[in-house]
Amino acid sequence: MVERDEGIEIVEIGEGDIAVLLAALKRLNNGIYALKVTVDFLSSRIGALQENMSNLEKALREHITQFQEETSRFSSESKDVLDDLRTYAEAVPKEVRLSLDLFLEKLSRDLEDARSLVSSVEGDILSLRAQIKEVQIVVADTMTSVKADVSSLRAKFSEMEAVLAELAQKVTRLEETMLAVTKQLEFAIRDLSTQVSALRRKISQGQEMHDEEA
Repeated sequence: MVERDEGIEIVEIGEGDIAVLLAALKRLNNGIYALKVTVDFLSSRIGALQENMSNLEKALREHITQFQEETSRFSSESKDVLDDLRTYAEAVPKEVRLSLDLFLEKLSRDLEDARSLVSSVEGDILSLRAQIKEVQIVVADTMTSVKADVSSLRAKFSEMEAVLAELAQKVTRLEETMLAVTKQLEFAIRDLSTQVSALRRKISQGQEMHDEEA
C-alpha cells in the first residue's frame, strides 16, 4: 500500500509482501547454491587440469634435461669430428685438401645452424614452461576469488533472510496488536452506544413524566 503525505511517498509493507520477498530470496539462495555446486565442479576439473599441467611441466623438464645433455654431447662430438677431419686434411694432397676444406666449412655452418636451432627450441620450451606456470597461477587465483565471492554472497543472502524473517515476525505481531486494539475499540464503541441509548430512553421517559404532570 502506498500513501502520500506532503509529497513524501510512504510504502506500507504487509505480511504478504514479506512472504513474497522471502520466497524470492529463497529462490535466489537456491540459485547461489547451484552456482556454488557448479563452481565446486569446475574447481575439481581445474584441479585435474592443474595436475595434468604439472605432469606436463615435469615431463618438459625431463625432456629439456635430456635434450640439453644430447645437445652438449652432439656439440662435443661434432667438434672432435671437425678437429679430426682438419688434422686429416693436412696430410692429404692439396687438391683433395681444398675440396675437404670446402666440405668442412659447409659442415661447420650446418652444425652451427643446428646448434642455433637447438637453442631456439630450448627457448621455446622454457617459454612454454613459463606460460604453463602463469596459467596455473591465474587459474588458482581466479577460482579462489570466485569461491570467496560465492561464499560471501551466500552469507549476505542468509543475513537478508534472517532480517526479513524478523521483519515478518514484527509485522505479524503488529497486525495482531492492531487487531486486538480494533476489537477493544469496537467493544468500547458498542458499550458507549448502549449507554447513549439508555441515556436517551431516560431523557425520553423524564420528558413524558413532565408532560403528564403538566
